[in-house]
Amino acid sequence: MKRAGILIIGLIFFLISCGQDEPALFEMKIETMLDINSGLNTIETFYFPINNVRTSFGAYAGSLTADDIGSIRAGNCVIEGGFNPVNYNFIEEIYINAIDPSDPTNFKEVFYLEFNPLDEDNELRLFGSLANQKDLFVNELVNLEVRIRFRVPSPGVSENRISFSLFAFAEE
Repeated sequence: MKRAGILIIGLIFFLISCGQDEPALFEMKIETMLDINSGLNTIETFYFPINNVRTSFGAYAGSLTADDIGSIRAGNCVIEGGFNPVNYNFIEEIYINAIDPSDPTNFKEVFYLEFNPLDEDNELRLFGSLANQKDLFVNELVNLEVRIRFRVPSPGVSENRISFSLFAFAEE
């Protein structure tokens, strides 16, 4: 009897959670490069600014305007070596913030990885923030700030490629 009650409650939650996901109006794909200097210590948190990253919002939106879009949400983000594979075990945590170039006080966290597991994968996969990024990514340019805390001193990896996607939705 107890099992039947738990099964019914579980079935109710399953049916409630099953709904139509709103399809995205379009996906924005953005790519930029990040250089990490060698010998950076493990005590401080380091900030790497990447200015004037092109969003190509107008090209992705087509005939849609910023008023037609209710929200822009983070998709996925991958950091990998630009030309050579890189073992990212030296990174403990990493965050990427988007900053409005015309108003530096307007910024939001877009992607994060609070604990980088020790593995032999040659890329970092970051989690997307749940915040609405519309006010930052409807512009043609955005500044990014990459914040890194190292597990061990950095070996000096230049030319890291940051590739990420954002999804635009009609409703907020």
